[in-house]
Amino acid sequence: MKHPLLQPDGDRLGAKLLGHPVTHWLVGFLILAADLATGPFLMFPILFVVPILLSGWYGRLRTCLALAVMLPLGRAVIATFVEASQPLGFILANAATRIVVLLLLGYFVARTARYARGLERQVQTLTGLLPTCMHCKKIRDPENRWHPIETYISKRSEATFSHGICPECLKKHHTDFGV
Repeated sequence: MKHPLLQPDGDRLGAKLLGHPVTHWLVGFLILAADLATGPFLMFPILFVVPILLSGWYGRLRTCLALAVMLPLGRAVIATFVEASQPLGFILANAATRIVVLLLLGYFVARTARYARGLERQVQTLTGLLPTCMHCKKIRDPENRWHPIETYISKRSEATFSHGICPECLKKHHTDFGV
């Protein structure tokens, strides 16, 4: 079963919303708007990590990196033209620091998400009860179709099969070989 946090394109509406770039930009815009509305004494740039994490995990790296640059620049514009409480050099130094930190955070989150999805694809296991014919050993799928055990397992895992004959079956079924 696929983990819902690793699959932004799952069936759930929430997962689809989290995976959409507009959601990431909207969250970033709302944080900037809250920062603007509260004035210079209550700042929200620490919350810039929220859209970066969402975009890094669920979205594309390009969107994540664009947010990592645009959000601190938006904060710098607010600090420069609305608050005007610090010298421009400090504002630009703060913006540059935030950009570097958010770029690194976004890159590592996106890389971790990509790695986790790769692991999810690699770990394909069969779980649960497998209805098997007691005579021919075919397996019934959820659509009531019967498949040879090799075909069924090969399609649902990374396993492949090779055939041989065990010593007991050789004695039982092939006595003509003088065994």
